[in-house]
Amino acid sequence: MYDFLDEKNLYAESFGLWITGLFGNIPAFCRKDIGIAEHKAIFFYLLDKWLREGRIVFCSPDAPLEEVWDDNPSNIVSYLKDRWPESVKDRDDIELTVYLHEIPAILWVGDNGVLVGS
Repeated sequence: MYDFLDEKNLYAESFGLWITGLFGNIPAFCRKDIGIAEHKAIFFYLLDKWLREGRIVFCSPDAPLEEVWDDNPSNIVSYLKDRWPESVKDRDDIELTVYLHEIPAILWVGDNGVLVGS
């Protein structure tokens, strides 16, 4: 879908990082400049794709750091999208920083099925 995105290396470099690391890495792995709207679209596209592929999971919003969120990817991504602050105008917006720290934690699924998080 995003032929200018080096998804393989983005995943490898972001593996194990907080969601802020993944979000911040996206522009570095694009072969063109992207604005905040495209950055946001790529972010949610990757979350949906990687959830469907079983490469990531999220902690449950009801029991953070205690259990994995057991829901389908569409519902998880919708939950995350619904909380995106509409006032965000650029990557350095404080509301974006707050959002990325308040959403449920991302966990990365290793080759052996072990969950990895920061």
